[in-house]
Amino acid sequence: MSLKKYTLLALLIAFFSVTGFAQDFVSWNYSSKKVSDNEVELTFTAQIDSRYHMYTIDKVEDGPLPLEFEFEPSASYEMVGAITTNSPVKVEYDDQFDKDLPYYGESVVLTQRIKVLATEPFTIKGYLSYQICGEGTCIPGEEDFSFNISGDLLPKEAGTA
Repeated sequence: MSLKKYTLLALLIAFFSVTGFAQDFVSWNYSSKKVSDNEVELTFTAQIDSRYHMYTIDKVEDGPLPLEFEFEPSASYEMVGAITTNSPVKVEYDDQFDKDLPYYGESVVLTQRIKVLATEPFTIKGYLSYQICGEGTCIPGEEDFSFNISGDLLPKEAGTA
């Protein structure tokens, strides 16, 4: 291997060992619960390393990457409203972006309601993307998610008790 390749490899290893990956600093959990005969609430919970913060679902012009959700289309369900959260939002001035920015601290819980259109089990799939910042660096992250909708989460069929 040439000296250039060794140097490039060493720089890449150093970069990733210093910055890490967002997944090293954020842990995601997912759950679902039935809220009516044909509606299910999907819950996304993030635990964020105390040295970092995550930018909110609100897009800020010329700001950091917001927390965004992408759901795979399916005839088995439809979205009911938008993603919501009751988690506290902090706002601080950020030198890197030269503006006040909203963010989540050590944890955030977000919910999305869906209307179940299918009577057979199915899986809701998608991914979320986000950006965390702290200790003088910002790290983008992406995570796949899936929810199995079956059993008690499905609507009762007509004529069943």
